[in-house]
Amino acid sequence: MPRRLLAIVASAALLPACVNHVRYSSDAFETKAQEIVHVATVVEPAGLVLTSPGVDLELYADETAIVRKLRTRVRFDEYTPYKSGYELWEVPVGAVCLPVLFVARVVDLAGFGLMPDKSLDELAGWTFSALNPLLNTESHSRLRRKEVSRETEELDSRVRRELKPLAGAAVLLSLDARAAKSFTTDARGRIRVELLAIAPETLPGRPRALRVWVEGEGQRERQVVELPISRALATRLVQAMESRTRASAPGASPEAIGRSLAELDALGFASSALTLETELRARESANLAWIARLESALRP
Repeated sequence: MPRRLLAIVASAALLPACVNHVRYSSDAFETKAQEIVHVATVVEPAGLVLTSPGVDLELYADETAIVRKLRTRVRFDEYTPYKSGYELWEVPVGAVCLPVLFVARVVDLAGFGLMPDKSLDELAGWTFSALNPLLNTESHSRLRRKEVSRETEELDSRVRRELKPLAGAAVLLSLDARAAKSFTTDARGRIRVELLAIAPETLPGRPRALRVWVEGEGQRERQVVELPISRALATRLVQAMESRTRASAPGASPEAIGRSLAELDALGFASSALTLETELRARESANLAWIARLESALRP
């Protein structure tokens, strides 16, 4: 009785592990991995000195990265999971194939190896697997793959430096550190704006430089750049600020506003003049007589 019980327990323990090991296979593939080691912000204005009312800035991320070419080899164990139901037909078919295999071997010996050895070996392997009630035959439809090991080797490495447009970056522009204005670069890393749109209501003296703060992100640190303003442009900017103040003054007549807007156009700040005109029209939208006088004043 103990022997029978031991045999039953041993069989029950072996049954879950009964699988048909087919082969070990391996796959190899190449990949690229890059590690960014340094990022700097590059601000490129239209010129070294600002000479026109419109400011055109291009921002780039100067990236230095190590690019590695890698090859990965993965080894798999391929097997067919055991299912007892398949033995209902595998064992009888294996019993039929056994004499067929015997005859084929005899014919091969008599024919001096005319039959392919590979075919006979495959038939023999399939036959004896089918006869074993604890082993399923190989089945490609039920084949499973289990990763056994993975190895990665480096084939090549190089240093790559690239300038990328800094799209969607937060930028602060200021003629006075106390009154900075926020902007965002477009998809090409550009910002286009007039100096008057950046200027506050008043400035302590003549503006000398445009300060550009580019916010950092990740490895890229915050960058501050000062762009000098030419004396001629600074003079025009001060005159434009005075014209803007007169146009925005409470109680200013439409005729005075028209003259101030014309002065802004003449000084080269056409975009700021149009923005101010739009704001004034919206503010006095209910006063049709006022708008008619403004339009009359703006006619050449």
